[in-house]
Amino acid sequence: NSWPSSVPRPYGGIGGRSRESRSRRMGKPLSVPGRMASRFGMWPRGKCYGPYRAAKRTARERGYTRYIGYSGDSQAALYAVKCGDFDTLQTSVSIADQEAVDLLLPAALERNIGVIAKRPVANVAWQNGNRPPGDSYGRPYWDRLQKLKYDFLQKDLKESVAVALRFTLSVPGVHTAIVGTSKPGRFGENAAVLAAGPLPKDVFETIRTRWREIASDHWLGQN
Repeated sequence: NSWPSSVPRPYGGIGGRSRESRSRRMGKPLSVPGRMASRFGMWPRGKCYGPYRAAKRTARERGYTRYIGYSGDSQAALYAVKCGDFDTLQTSVSIADQEAVDLLLPAALERNIGVIAKRPVANVAWQNGNRPPGDSYGRPYWDRLQKLKYDFLQKDLKESVAVALRFTLSVPGVHTAIVGTSKPGRFGENAAVLAAGPLPKDVFETIRTRWREIASDHWLGQN
């Protein structure tokens, strides 16, 4: 039952064989992440790469994986949602990144695709006020927020982060979110915040309305 030589392996050249062997020893299915889809799954013109599709089919048939996801944004992600190859989508959704709310999530909902929101609090790009963040992900969000000027960002940082996180998880079609942190205690804080439930509808709609009024056509999802 060796992997076909003509078909790309899961994880490409970064440990696919060892992961496959370890999966067999442990009696667990091999996970095939969306990053594989990013490497093998898309041509610039939006056509699925044939060998990748064969690899996906083989992985499922042999029980190496149960679900396969795509991680990405904008038109490439829309094709991934519509092409029928993926069970989950990981894409950027936040107060500063709302392209997916209209472009991707309705199509994902229609196809019963699970959605993981990445960068759900926009890297907390507003935390240093008028001083932009130094990282390449936070800076575009900071630039956008300088124009969006949401009122709630003037609140205490914990309060503003709470609103931002609840907004993302209030978006129809979002099932879970990846909130990156270097402080384990943040997990408990985030869980407490989310215990309050979705944002009130008027607060949610105020954020959406502001985005529609201010957002540029160039404010695409951040990969």
